[in-house]
Amino acid sequence: MRVVFMGTPEFACPSLTALVEAGHEVAAVVTRPDKPAGRGRKLAPPPVKEVAAGLGLTVLQPLRVNDEASVGALRALATDAVVVTAFGAILKRPLLTLGRLGAVNLHASLLPAYRGVAPVQWSLIHGRRTTGVTTMLMDEGVDTGPILERRVLEVRPLETAGELLVRLSEAGGGLLVETLRGLDEGTLRPLPQPEEGASYAPRLEREHGHLDFSRTAEEVLNQFRGTTPAPGARVFLGGEAIGVGAARAVPEASGTPYAVLEVAHRHLRVAAGRGAVDLLLVRPPGKGDMEGAAFARGRNLSPGDRLTTPSGVPDLSLRTAVTR
Repeated sequence: MRVVFMGTPEFACPSLTALVEAGHEVAAVVTRPDKPAGRGRKLAPPPVKEVAAGLGLTVLQPLRVNDEASVGALRALATDAVVVTAFGAILKRPLLTLGRLGAVNLHASLLPAYRGVAPVQWSLIHGRRTTGVTTMLMDEGVDTGPILERRVLEVRPLETAGELLVRLSEAGGGLLVETLRGLDEGTLRPLPQPEEGASYAPRLEREHGHLDFSRTAEEVLNQFRGTTPAPGARVFLGGEAIGVGAARAVPEASGTPYAVLEVAHRHLRVAAGRGAVDLLLVRPPGKGDMEGAAFARGRNLSPGDRLTTPSGVPDLSLRTAVTR
């Protein structure tokens, strides 16, 4: 099958590789423009661009993918389908109808739950034990098109968003290949998404990583998992934001939320609304990771001291966080 592939971040790379390995002809790869990155703010290519270059594929990086020039250039390629994985921009109808099979999208949730840009992160924040990937025919809504196929994955107990994204991206590549085969052979029938169970996963802001110790220990850990590695989990001591690199829940412990309960051999234990959380690795401003206990000793923290309550902690409940 002759396709145009559209994708940008690391999550999209296994999809592109799977299409090529399955023998599909990728007429062009469309990705977002290079962006400044790092301390030097030098232009850096999107991960998909680097993979495409390694595969010897044509790469297009339009500033406005929906304008007439971009659509015209893609239409001239005469493709069977447009395949989209985490491209990062809303596609309008002219792009969605380019190929004879339409536009096929891979989404990192079991639709209709967690439509939107951060499905993996919100599913972990909410403590979901299963998730998956879905392929759908795209329409002009946000992840509202008819479902083609789904694949379910079990969430591992301590898995972070970064780790789960890797597993879902790998599963998604295979699912895309199966989906294109089914569409080409006429064995797949798109099913409209039900509105029951539909939810929306908005972009995470920095404040979503401010760990809220008024919640239960399990909920604090879920918040840590869902915001790691980005936007990053943080606790506060005085006016300092301290990054958290590893944590674990201690359900049987008890104390006043934000109170230091224990400075042990490696960890700093902080009380939650119910239970406590061990901070195993932390990252003070301008420094690298260190064990929680080493950080506590360096700041003369002892049982009875308190971390600072962050201002502007967002509501992380399903009702207000993901339902539009």
